[in-house]
Amino acid sequence: MKKSVKILIVSVVSALMLVSALALSACACKHEWSDWTTLTAATCETEGVMTRSCSKCGNIENKKTAALGHDYGEWITLTAATCETDGILTRRCATCGNTEIKKADALGHAEVTDAAVEATCTKTGKTEGKHCSRCNAVLVKQETVKALGHVEVADEPVEATCTATGLTEGKHCSRCNAVLVKQEEIKALGHDFANYIYNNDATCLTDGTKTAKCSRCSVKDTVTAENTAKGHVYGKWTTLVSATCETDGVMARSCSKCGNVENKVESALGHVEVVDEAVEATCTAAGKTAGKHCSRCGKVLVAQKEIDMIKHEYVDGKCTHCGAWVITEGVEYALTDDCNSYGVVGFSSKAAAEVYILPEYNGKPVTTIFESAFAGSNIISVHIPDSVTSIEQSAFSRCGRLTSVIISDSVTSIGDSAFSDCSSLTSITIPDSVTSIGSFAFWNCTELENIYITNLTAWCKISGLSALMQYCSNNKKLYLDNELITNLVIPNSVMSIGSFAFSGCSSLTSATIPDSVTSIGSWAFYNCSSLTSVTIGNSVTSMGEWAFQGCDKLMQNENGIYYVDGWVVDADENIVKAAIKKGTRGIAYGAFEGCSSLTSIMLPNSVTSIGECAFKFCSSLTSITIGNSVTSIGVGAFSGCNNLTSITIPNSVTSIGGGAFRDCRTLTNITIGNSVTSIGNYAFYNCSKLKEVNYKGTQEQWNKIEIGVDNAYLTNAKINYIK
Repeated sequence: MKKSVKILIVSVVSALMLVSALALSACACKHEWSDWTTLTAATCETEGVMTRSCSKCGNIENKKTAALGHDYGEWITLTAATCETDGILTRRCATCGNTEIKKADALGHAEVTDAAVEATCTKTGKTEGKHCSRCNAVLVKQETVKALGHVEVADEPVEATCTATGLTEGKHCSRCNAVLVKQEEIKALGHDFANYIYNNDATCLTDGTKTAKCSRCSVKDTVTAENTAKGHVYGKWTTLVSATCETDGVMARSCSKCGNVENKVESALGHVEVVDEAVEATCTAAGKTAGKHCSRCGKVLVAQKEIDMIKHEYVDGKCTHCGAWVITEGVEYALTDDCNSYGVVGFSSKAAAEVYILPEYNGKPVTTIFESAFAGSNIISVHIPDSVTSIEQSAFSRCGRLTSVIISDSVTSIGDSAFSDCSSLTSITIPDSVTSIGSFAFWNCTELENIYITNLTAWCKISGLSALMQYCSNNKKLYLDNELITNLVIPNSVMSIGSFAFSGCSSLTSATIPDSVTSIGSWAFYNCSSLTSVTIGNSVTSMGEWAFQGCDKLMQNENGIYYVDGWVVDADENIVKAAIKKGTRGIAYGAFEGCSSLTSIMLPNSVTSIGECAFKFCSSLTSITIGNSVTSIGVGAFSGCNNLTSITIPNSVTSIGGGAFRDCRTLTNITIGNSVTSIGNYAFYNCSKLKEVNYKGTQEQWNKIEIGVDNAYLTNAKINYIK
């Protein structure tokens, strides 16, 4: 049917082409042809026909297009070829779907040799064979070869000796070396020694030997012949080293048989004592004690010690013995830098007990006691004249016998460690002229109890007063104009009471601090054990660490909180909640420090000051109410309160001290009043959760606040400006 259709189409196309040709020949038109259009599309195997027409005369022109040809894909396996059978491949035209088939030749076997296996005495073997590595077909079969069987050989026996083992007879295969009859080990026989003969070789101290021969193998054995040593035969003792008064001598003798030498000690002779007469001391010449020496060797047995010149006995400054004026031997003087005066530079005497420092030397005043001038000396007391203005560093340090010192009104400064380690010092007079006391000036003066002063204002103004009061006796007595102070009244001219100012003054029973005083230093009244009453002026804004610690008769305990005249100075370590009583003016340094169970605290409006470290390490504190009168929050006041999440600082506060909220790791929100002008270094250090700050002022006011270093969590937080 398809073939008939194809013939018909071809006939029609041929007729059309003929008609077109005739029309063209008959027409004289200058044709304007249209584009070619397809009449019959070409296929893979047959031609197609295209046509066009003239727009003037309508004449039609046709032409043929070539057959397309098949577009076959890759050959695909229908049936895979094997070693012995052909396979079938096919492919398909992508245009018309026509398929084409062809044969794939058989692969043939891939021959592999199976190696022969040699037969052994006990195992069968195999002949060489072959198989196909592709289909595993056996091409040449391997035949089995029978086992060969053992070839038996005898193993000769070995006779045992004294030292070597033997073997019984055995058998093995000469082909495969398999043991057929195992050879058993025969133990060694061991030597047979008898009839030992002495070798006559003993010495004075060591036994000789004896020897025997083995009856079986002729080996010899030599052993000790017990109790054959003969002992030394010594001659007379002779002297090698002669004995002296103090050292032993040495004597020797030798053995006539072996020449051995034996030594012994000859005891020392001992000294022959002779007495050396004593020499009496005078004011101008030293004496000597009686001594002894040996007449045999000349050695000093008891040394004659030098006796210091006898002390002058002065009446009106003149010695009754020799008429000399008061001069302490050993005191060494040297010109000062400006050469206008002298100073004491050293003290060479070890015997002097009482020292007089001259007011004048070589016609010039003595103004200074230089560094370490009397350090380590044996002086008991010292008289410092009115000409001296300065006592320098370590001037009297380590004077372990020094008991009292009177410092003249002219002295203005006492240097570092000036009287350190004066362990026998019991009293000292500090004049009004002294303005500074150096570090450790009275360190380890643990017996110093009596301190004499003449002016309380001058006393309170001394810089470094702690260097005296901290290191002397814990049972001090302070005298004002030679009268023991029991009721202390601080003058109105005093503005601050320094650290340790009255520490350990056990005689104090009351103290009145006027309104002129603004600060009380650390340890100021520490261990004033008799103190029962204190009045603190309203101007005090800061109270140092342990200012009244140890004043057990003074402090009032109210619900675990300890008060001293309107100030909280301490609290029980296990306190949980604290409501500060009305009228309280301040929280002293470290008052609640380390109260790890404290969860909340309420400060009344009367409180004006929160001291340094006041609530440091209150690790359970979650809530605190600060009254509207507080003007300052001290250094480290809330440091380490790592459960505190928020806090409101009222408008009355003007300063937040360094490290005030350091390590408050859970603090997320804080409200700061508009009066704050400064925030110290590290104030919010390590407050890693602080994200928002509510500031009761404008951005302009916030930008004027002086914020110290390491406050990144504060400055990076969101600032909300509120009214």
